[in-house]
Amino acid sequence: ARSESLRLKNDLDGEIKTLRETVNGNERDISSLRASASSLARENEALESTVAEERSVSTRLRNDLSEAKSDIEVLKRTIAGRERDVSDLEQQLESLRIEMGGEKRTFSA
Repeated sequence: ARSESLRLKNDLDGEIKTLRETVNGNERDISSLRASASSLARENEALESTVAEERSVSTRLRNDLSEAKSDIEVLKRTIAGRERDVSDLEQQLESLRIEMGGEKRTFSA
């Protein structure tokens, strides 16, 4: 009976040791997972910050593009107006030539 009791005690001690090792392993795994989760959270924050910056840059670029398109339209209208001015001046010059008897003269400002 004593040897049976000793065998059972040894078996229980062995099981307790195995369970403690399992618990210790689980605690290490939990600690490792927490560190990984913390690292992933930092990476996520960095990515969110980068995405926010990229959105901001994208918005600025869209605004710049819109302004550039507007500037181009203004320049097109300005060029068209100048072309009309040049055409008007050419017509006036031709009228002056006709008035002066068709002679071609060089005018200086």
